[in-house]
Amino acid sequence: AEQEKALKWLNANVFVSPDWLIQADIVKNISPSGSVEQIQKLQAAQLRNLLSKRRLERMIDNEALNGSSAYALADMLSDLRKGLWSEAQSGRKTDAYRRNIQRAHIIRLGQLMNEKTMLRSDIQAATRAELKAIQSLAKARANSYGAGMDKYHLQDAVALIDDIFAEGKN
Repeated sequence: AEQEKALKWLNANVFVSPDWLIQADIVKNISPSGSVEQIQKLQAAQLRNLLSKRRLERMIDNEALNGSSAYALADMLSDLRKGLWSEAQSGRKTDAYRRNIQRAHIIRLGQLMNEKTMLRSDIQAATRAELKAIQSLAKARANSYGAGMDKYHLQDAVALIDDIFAEGKN
């Protein structure tokens, strides 16, 4: 329950567009550009921390030991996807900050899925399933947007996932 609550907090406070942090009057006086990239790096670091291999392995162990009372890896990944991709699910516009964290999400899942190891685990299976779910969502929703970044981003997400799956076959 605590893990699930923590993920909800991350989705609501860390993986959102940081409007409170980016006040145009202040940002333009501090640095001429790069705030989008700086926020991307901060958010991606938190996402990598959340999706660290060791953390995911501990979740698998916890589920094996505690069964249905554990916060399952598949449930956590699904909750994360629903939080990060909420705009595509609802048809709302997605700003640059959210597009960046969504890309980082795809890339991190791809890294986990394609990690070269002698022993495959539930991590590869779960991350593959998540990538397929994101790809299905992006394919289904891309044409509901008119020309512009929302549509292009979802089309790019599909292509990025195709590339990740092709990389895994090598």
